[in-house]
Amino acid sequence: MAAKIFTRTVPFLLLLTSALPALAGDQYTVDAWRKGLREIDQKLRAHQWEAAEKQSRRLADQVIEEAGLGDSAAYTLSVVSAFRAIAEAGQGREEDADWHWVTALSIFPDIGKTDLSPYGPPAAGLKQRQPQLSDLHPQPSGGAQLVEPSATPPKDVQAPRVIRQVSPSFPKGLRLMGVGGKVVAEIIIGEDGVPHHARLLEAEGGPAMKYESLEALRQWRFEPAKLEGKPVKVYYVLTINFDLKR
Repeated sequence: MAAKIFTRTVPFLLLLTSALPALAGDQYTVDAWRKGLREIDQKLRAHQWEAAEKQSRRLADQVIEEAGLGDSAAYTLSVVSAFRAIAEAGQGREEDADWHWVTALSIFPDIGKTDLSPYGPPAAGLKQRQPQLSDLHPQPSGGAQLVEPSATPPKDVQAPRVIRQVSPSFPKGLRLMGVGGKVVAEIIIGEDGVPHHARLLEAEGGPAMKYESLEALRQWRFEPAKLEGKPVKVYYVLTINFDLKR
């Protein structure tokens, strides 16, 4: 069934319908999620960007509390992230929009095949600005590599330093299941010390951990990497652990 779904581009809501029943045994919860997604979809089509964003945040929180393991949970969180990205793009917040679009792709890459045209020009911009994640070069954790090509040896690049760190919330549903894990992510740290374009290199545990990790990482701030005393843009790898003992 899933293979047929992705052979053509269709609106989000049609794709999502078949995924929801596997997420929870509580039919009331499943129906509530369906209703919420339908309402967000309608708001986005009506260009009610702010209302759609607020409802996307609320729905993401609900899914994280209940979601366990597997593709169904991953797909649902990916769609919620994509909805939020569209809503943010509609409000002119391209940086936030791009981060949540990349979050959607990181959790469930086939979201990138979905037709965004029903949501207008702001949604189309997400794909136009979509980073070529396959071109990123993973480094050891804590390693930094220049984004712009340079003949400078890597040892001459002063690594970025964390100046604000936000810890992700441990997803309630996964904690209740006794599921721990870790997420290894690669980000681009700009010359302003702000992270951009996250990519997941490794992820243990459920999809909600991926979502919460990326949601936390976008709030981190760094003293930027430097080359010859000047700020430079770099790829940077870091690890987030979800320890059940904490």
